[in-house]
Amino acid sequence: MKKHVNPLYALSVPVVAIAVLVLWRSFHHDVRDLSAVDKQPPGKYFLLLKETGTGQHDAAIVVKSSDGKKTVFPGIAKGDINSPVANQRLITYSPTTEGCEGNVVELYQAGGTVTVIGSIDPSCSLHQELANDTVLKKL
Repeated sequence: MKKHVNPLYALSVPVVAIAVLVLWRSFHHDVRDLSAVDKQPPGKYFLLLKETGTGQHDAAIVVKSSDGKKTVFPGIAKGDINSPVANQRLITYSPTTEGCEGNVVELYQAGGTVTVIGSIDPSCSLHQELANDTVLKKL
């Protein structure tokens, strides 16, 4: 007697694999895709990359040198991102770079600029780039 496999079982494996991939991509943005910074002059930039669905955004602080080299500090941004008052926001930024986990930086956005309020722990590599009152361009 030949055993038959229900075709729905055979389809369920690829469907589950695709669903897992889609969910993973929706919550993990590739911060190497920084084409908005490529078009900009040297400077320091703040990017909100992708809303994670939990009131947070994947974000990055990017430092572009005069030779075009980019140093990327990925992190998580939260605060009044989706409901600015007169295009002003207070954002809490937590870098996820190794050695910077657990640090929190307050950022104040007004128009196209973001000002760092306070300073970051000197043990974090972001400390050299973000002194108190550093101004970042918002992309």
